Parts: sequence; structure tokens; C-alpha cells
Amino acid sequence: MRALGVAVLCALAVSLPANAEDEATEQRTEFRTTGPVDVERLRASGQWDLDDGEWQRYETLMDGPRGLWSPDLDPVWVLGIHARSDSERRRYAEMAVERERERVADELAFQRAYDDAWDRLYPDRQLFADQNTGSIAGAKAPSDERTALPLEAMEDGDRLVLVADRQCRECTEVVNAVVQALADGAEWRVDVFLLDMDTDEEVREWATAQAIPLDLVRERRITLNRDDGTLAGYEPPALLRQDGLRWQRVSH
Repeated sequence: MRALGVAVLCALAVSLPANAEDEATEQRTEFRTTGPVDVERLRASGQWDLDDGEWQRYETLMDGPRGLWSPDLDPVWVLGIHARSDSERRRYAEMAVERERERVADELAFQRAYDDAWDRLYPDRQLFADQNTGSIAGAKAPSDERTALPLEAMEDGDRLVLVADRQCRECTEVVNAVVQALADGAEWRVDVFLLDMDTDEEVREWATAQAIPLDLVRERRITLNRDDGTLAGYEPPALLRQDGLRWQRVSH
């Protein structure tokens, strides 16, 4: 009886149609390609606006020397550094710039909301950052104005943001002060966010009217950006310096 059972099984195996075997193979293949590893890869690549092929190339690059040299470098930068053509390098550069612009705008908007919340909850105390620990502390506020750093106190490598619009007359004075400082050798950069402009042409016209040197823009010591409404809570001209995860006002 056992021999008969084995014979039946063998017969079934031999008589299995070729297309059935193909279907079984396809099902096994499909199961492998939709496993948790690939789903995780798809999720990660989507967060960086990369397709699956780009993400695989990023992983391959990070398995090599780049992973040792720059273990924390983000995928867009890794792909841009190892671009295989000028057009590819330009594309990744534009992606990196756009992500950075969004990051700065979001951080500034949250900083504004944080400061407003502090004023509501602790109106009699001034918000400042501890220079030794970087932590946020509160102290009795001597006045209603927050402590602002003078532009002359900026250091090499600092990053500033200027929130401006075309109706702001004081913005011209701030731009002139910034341009003069950079022309005199200051080694920091300024990202200008314009609140009321919808096109790049309007931005160029504004920059021309402000007499912003083209060389400073080309060298990215000054960048020109259209705000998408994220920074509408700031009244122009607002000049701020990045201090870790916080932004501190700069007097002008």
C-alpha cells in the first residue's frame, strides 16, 4: 500500500504540466520580490524621491569606500557626488537644494510657533540658549524685546536667513549691510526668503533692484528663495542666525 502511494505521488510529479511548474515558480518569485526587505527599500527610497534603481545604487555605493568616508551622508548627496553625468549631477544638486529649502522653512516656522508659545506661557521670562550646554533656559526678561546679536558678531561658517518682501523698505538696508559684509570678507552665507513672489522672474527683478551681486548668488553665499507661506508669520525684515536647532534674531 505504501509502495502504491509512492508510485501515485511519482506519477503526479511526472505528469505535472510545465505551465503549472512555471506558475509555481512565478508565485515563489513574486513572494520573494514582495518580501519585507523590498517593501522597506521602497518606503525608504520614496522618502527621498528616488526610484528603486537609484536606491540600489545608493546602497551599493555605501557598501564601498563612501560608506566609510561619509557614513551619515544622505542618499541624494551620495548619488550626486558619484553622479555619472553632468545632467545627473545637476538633477541631484537641485533635489538637495529643494530639500534644504524645505527643511529651513519648516524649522523657521516651528521656531516662530515655539517663541509665540513661550510668550503665551511665560510672558515675564525671556527665552535664551545656554552657551555652554546649548539647552534652552528661561530668565527674567528685562524688557519685551528678545536679545538679538549684531551683524558684526557673525562668525565664519554661520548661516543666516532673511525674510523679506517687495513692500519692505527696510529690507534694502539689511541687504546692503549683508552684501557689504560679504564683500569685506565675511565667511558666512545668507538664504533670502521672499514672501510675496510667485515666479522666479519676480525674484530676479527684486534681486536686481536690490543690486545683489550676481557673483554672490553664483557662489551660493546668497541664495534667493520663494516662500510658500511657511514663513508668513515673520514680519519683514526678519534676519535670523542658525544656532544648532534654534534660530536667533540678528540686529541690523
